[in-house]
Amino acid sequence: MLPYRSLFWATALAAALGGQAFADGHNLPIKGPHTQATPPPAGTSFTAVVGANGNLVRGSGATAASQPEGKGTYEVDFESDVTGCAYVATLGQTGSKGEADPGDVTVVGRAGNPAGIFVETANVQGALKNRAFQIDVGC
Repeated sequence: MLPYRSLFWATALAAALGGQAFADGHNLPIKGPHTQATPPPAGTSFTAVVGANGNLVRGSGATAASQPEGKGTYEVDFESDVTGCAYVATLGQTGSKGEADPGDVTVVGRAGNPAGIFVETANVQGALKNRAFQIDVGC
């Protein structure tokens, strides 16, 4: 059980982050100007292969990809709410063969869009760089 002051700040933080779940299982509703999406059934998996230019090359359950914030940043949208899912990303070519240059990729839920995720790709020095990547979303 969280002390009252900690619970207050945890509630404020969760609201600011868009309604993340508390460790005790309570959830705050997601608030804000975003699209509504229905959560997928448990066991659902989505995939996306995205080119360095932000184009969705192929995928399962992926509906769009874009590069809304410039170099090395991407949004990938899916057909349902993915806020309760796990996201795994890897740098990789969009074809069936080839090697990816070393670098970094990070993935988080997209603020304001429960059906989207936000991806950043970078070179080995950590500078944002346009890179092709692949995503697996497990719900």
